[in-house]
Amino acid sequence: ACPSDQYKWSEGEGPCSPCPNYSYSNGAAAECTCHTGYFRSPRDDKSEPCTKPPSEPRNLRIHTQTPTSVTLTWEPPSDLGGRADLNYRVVCDTCGGSVTYVPAWRNFNSTRVTLNNLDRGKTYTIMLYSENGVTNLGQDDSAKFSSIMVVTQSIGKVMNVRVVSMGPKMLTIAWDIPSSLEGKVTEFQVRFFPKDLERMALTKYTQARNFTLTEFMRMTDYVFMVRGDTNLGLGEYSDPLLVPTGSHGSTIVGVKRLSVGAKHVTIGWDVPASIKSLVLQYQVTYYPRSQRENEITKNTQAQNLTITDFMLDTDYEFLV
Repeated sequence: ACPSDQYKWSEGEGPCSPCPNYSYSNGAAAECTCHTGYFRSPRDDKSEPCTKPPSEPRNLRIHTQTPTSVTLTWEPPSDLGGRADLNYRVVCDTCGGSVTYVPAWRNFNSTRVTLNNLDRGKTYTIMLYSENGVTNLGQDDSAKFSSIMVVTQSIGKVMNVRVVSMGPKMLTIAWDIPSSLEGKVTEFQVRFFPKDLERMALTKYTQARNFTLTEFMRMTDYVFMVRGDTNLGLGEYSDPLLVPTGSHGSTIVGVKRLSVGAKHVTIGWDVPASIKSLVLQYQVTYYPRSQRENEITKNTQAQNLTITDFMLDTDYEFLV
């Protein structure tokens, strides 16, 4: 039998061998036991030293970054654990399934990795693990890691999309941009479609901060969304704007006479709540009954109009 700290693979008169580094025996051993914290991989020969997992990667840092990608670089661990099969593993719990890793997310040995398809304007915590052939042999997770926080840049979101002009044959919307987009937008994409019919969506392009639509269906609710195109890529779409197009003379209800005097007539009307905030002004047309060729048109921003240019003892018709 072999004495302590020696071993012999087989029975017989053969010589005993000293235990490899970081291992021991209590005598009469066919192989030596690794010291605490050291391990022998199933692929390692019994004559090889016991080894341990590597220390953490050093100096993990951002090398380059775009709004949707980041390249990280680092230096190898200071302690390789006595092994040559070092590899790395990337863990990003908040990265979605669309994120890709180049060259890979695990089992690679270069000191650089690129994460693509990240979301804009989001904070990620990325952990980089150093591993080798004995990393998973301990009772506890013995992999050492370094972590880094990555904040992707938000290109900016178009805001305050609103109707600025509306008529029977045209509709104009306008919008504002955040200060982060000033001087960076090359053009805007305007996407619109009838409500609940997104498959009919169309996209138009403009360099101005407004857009006029002249071809649309009447009596239809349209959804508008706008985003900016910059040298960093496309921004987020704005919050959707719902615009009911209506039909001439059909969106105003309850036209009524408010007061009549010897020299004036005042009429008023009601407006559906769905379009009240969109109305810039009202167009009132009036004429003697059955004399449409003598019509007069006036505009007002109020929900009433007083007229004084009328003929006495005459019935008038009003359209708003």
